[in-house]
Amino acid sequence: MSQWAALVYGRTSEVDFRFISVPIGFTVEDRDWAWKYIRPMMRSAESLYEQPRWCLFENEKYCIFGVSCMASDLVEAQEENSIIDITRDSKGRALYVFVGYVLKKINETIHIPQYSSNSLSLFKPLYNYVEDQWSLKSFQLGSKNPIESVYEERPDFISSPSDLLNLEQITPNYQSDFVALWSSSEKEKSQLWHILSQKVGSSSNSDNFVSLCLGLAAKKEFVSAPFLNGTVIDDFDRETIKKRYQPHPSDTLSTFPIEKDYEKNEFSKDSASSRPGADFSVSENGADRFLEAIGALGGAALASKVFRVKGVLGCLIGGGLGWITTGWLSNKGVGGYLRSVVDSLIGLSPDTNLQREDSDNRNPRRQGEPSRDEVPEESVGDRYGFRRKDGSAEEDSDWFS
Repeated sequence: MSQWAALVYGRTSEVDFRFISVPIGFTVEDRDWAWKYIRPMMRSAESLYEQPRWCLFENEKYCIFGVSCMASDLVEAQEENSIIDITRDSKGRALYVFVGYVLKKINETIHIPQYSSNSLSLFKPLYNYVEDQWSLKSFQLGSKNPIESVYEERPDFISSPSDLLNLEQITPNYQSDFVALWSSSEKEKSQLWHILSQKVGSSSNSDNFVSLCLGLAAKKEFVSAPFLNGTVIDDFDRETIKKRYQPHPSDTLSTFPIEKDYEKNEFSKDSASSRPGADFSVSENGADRFLEAIGALGGAALASKVFRVKGVLGCLIGGGLGWITTGWLSNKGVGGYLRSVVDSLIGLSPDTNLQREDSDNRNPRRQGEPSRDEVPEESVGDRYGFRRKDGSAEEDSDWFS
């Protein structure tokens, strides 16, 4: 009889999304593989209300089936006076989660339970793993290490019935360059689930591996996802669309904590554009423009109240001086440009290297340490991001440990 183990991905009261439970022996590479399929299922969470998404996928080692849904779908109704609500985080936001089962492939018949729409009784026990880690803080070791689940026999996992009608009308897609979208009618979803679940484990050829997701929010989400078959909410047409799936940096969980684009691009801007006052332009963001506006208003008020320059002339003179002064202080706009000109005239231009030499004098290098000019370009990025506990900048392949 097949043995299954729990796979849970979600967040708890104060700790952000991560794998909360994985099977024993489920390596970092295995998590990265599973994450590629779980990731699109966690998008557009607002459409998960009363519309759980089911998935089924496999590789040469494992078969996984599961659902992404709202936490409230897995938890029995709580009393109104309950102290802890395990369906909302510490800020009161409704939680959603992926819960599923993992089968380690061996030479035996695989029984996958039938699709049952909104009936999630098979998955409700898995939310206990979330509850077990509910009170963890982000600085605690347990928040980085998922619970290891044990493989157990599940006699209640009964394959879907084979008496469904019109099965011959569905031919699953196995072409990796396309995704076949099917009708979101309950009948067709049940048939599709039945046909593909029967084919799981039937081939060792990766070209025939099964992948299915029922209920993504939009067609475009399939284009960049690894699923080859699926349905879209409230779309009853059949369609085959070209995929444009490319590996995303966050497909590897070791890079997932620094997925945000601004963190990647913050240090890759052209040095000229980031140099204070390097170009004669307005401020780059709303905050700077707001400061300049405040400076202009302050200057206008100062001209009127202190220097007694009234009328439009006073507003223009005072406002202009206030705007330039604020730009000077923030190194933006006209004031920033004037400051760069003055700095160059008195020898403080970045091109003179005086600022760098002054910095090097204040922070002398250890003997044998290369100067900033001697550091290879590719190593500069190592200053940003995560470091090992021993202080080295080499990226850890497993950020859970």
